[in-house]
Formats: sequence, structure tokens, C-alpha cells
Amino acid sequence: MNIKDIPDSWTKLRDWAEVYEKGAMHPNDDSHLLAETTLSISLQYIPPNLRWLQKSIFLTLLDDRLREAMKLPRPSIFIRILVWSFLQLRKHIVRNFFFPRKRERTNHTQEKNKHGRYNRTNATYEAMSHLNPLTTAMVPRTRLNHATPPKNK
Repeated sequence: MNIKDIPDSWTKLRDWAEVYEKGAMHPNDDSHLLAETTLSISLQYIPPNLRWLQKSIFLTLLDDRLREAMKLPRPSIFIRILVWSFLQLRKHIVRNFFFPRKRERTNHTQEKNKHGRYNRTNATYEAMSHLNPLTTAMVPRTRLNHATPPKNK
């Protein structure tokens, strides 16, 4: 990919990304069209009378620079406080009432392969593949067995 001058620490990477975003993220109509189209696709399964709330929550989760670059409106202070309060409540519940994990959640092998990379495991794919009815290609074959039609004699 011919990428040069990659920062070697997280802080340098964060600073580099900050400088890049300030220089590259400017409001334009194409970004706005992309944002509105993406929002309309994600809202199509939400009941019509709740779409305004879901859109406001989505806008609250965007940082200001991205939201302004996509020419999206700033959500109301009520929605921002509501989302922040919900996230704080969730954080409190998870920290204080959930059991600790018995093992670390990883979706890759513990050892690197011969190319020096970690291999992804298919545990998530195998466990979740039956949940999406739209993509039958991801459903294991055993679940797609249909009765074979009788042979013509």
C-alpha cells in the first residue's frame, strides 16, 4: 500500500489522526448525501413514530467534527443528556452487577502464523450464522436440508 511515516505509538497515532482530520474533514454535499442515505437505510426497520428518536440518538453518538463535516444538525440537549445518562447507567450496571469474564474475549489465535499475523477464528461466525435469515450462504448446510423431491418414474 506504500504507506509511509506510520506513527510507532498510540499517542503519536492519535495526534497524527487529529491533524489529518482537521485538514481533511470539511463539510460538503456528498458527505451529507452519504450520511442521510446511511441513516435512512438504518432507520427503515424502526417504527415511523420512533425514527426521530433513533436519528437523534445516532447524531448524539457522532463527534462534533464528523457531524459538522456531514452537515448534520446538532441534537437537542435533552437527547444528549438522555444518551449520556443511559451510557453512564449501563457502565455502572456492568461494572457492579455483572460477573467478571472467565476468559478473555478474542476472535483470533493466540500465536502468530508464518507471516507474523494473527488468524481470525470462526467462533463468532459459527455461533451467529443462524441468526441472519437474509444470508442463507452463511447458514450451515445442515440447517438447509430440505426434503428431496420424489423422483419421476
